[in-house]
Amino acid sequence: GQEKESAAYIAAALRKIGLEPTENVGGYGVTAVIEGKGEGKCVGLRADFDALPIQENTGLPYASQTPGVMHACGHDAHAAMLLGAAYVLKEMKDEFNGKVKLLFQPSEEGAQSGAKSMVQHGAMEDADQIIAAHCDNELEVGTIGICSGGYMTASTLIRIIFHGQKAHTATPEKGVDAIAMAVEAYGKLKRIVAEEAGDREFVRLIKLYELNPFKSQMVRQLANAMQSPKRNRLYELIFRKVEEAASAYPER
Repeated sequence: GQEKESAAYIAAALRKIGLEPTENVGGYGVTAVIEGKGEGKCVGLRADFDALPIQENTGLPYASQTPGVMHACGHDAHAAMLLGAAYVLKEMKDEFNGKVKLLFQPSEEGAQSGAKSMVQHGAMEDADQIIAAHCDNELEVGTIGICSGGYMTASTLIRIIFHGQKAHTATPEKGVDAIAMAVEAYGKLKRIVAEEAGDREFVRLIKLYELNPFKSQMVRQLANAMQSPKRNRLYELIFRKVEEAASAYPER
């Protein structure tokens, strides 16, 4: 959600080649349309350009100039790729029918999905098909990979709170330690990866924090490319493992 300057740069670059961008689409989203020579379908080209809360220390000439914020995970490359495609397609507009819709999506990795917000604000209403571009470091430079349907990961945050029970230091057996519950749950949840995960289907623990004997919190991020039935299976496993950990420390 910190892409304000990047969005303005993208919009300015599109205007330079004669396009009329629409800004602030579902946040800092930017869209523009390249009209072909005649009627036809509308193909959307999407690229994300998150500004993530990371300090860039690469020392590269194109490194972020804003402290604590960078376009990591290929986001600067994605925006450059789509701008490059815009320049080429603008020159080729008399060679194809229909139109191409450029979709620059912010907040790919944010808790508030930039894609969802742009869709809710009508960005996809006139698109018949969409091509969502993303770098993949498993492919050789100069190689293009294509697949249909979901491929890259999505994230869902789950906050788990363990409640303990106070006791005197001399009688710890009369209390319930929320830290112990959280640590045990952590171990159980980590094992889900080995027990259940398959190709491109995985879970990772992001934060284990606010640890004290009376209340401990855990934030778990589901990063997965799974369809709904498998996602639901994962939820069931998480809740079962957490309940198992908590039940080992019953109220006194």
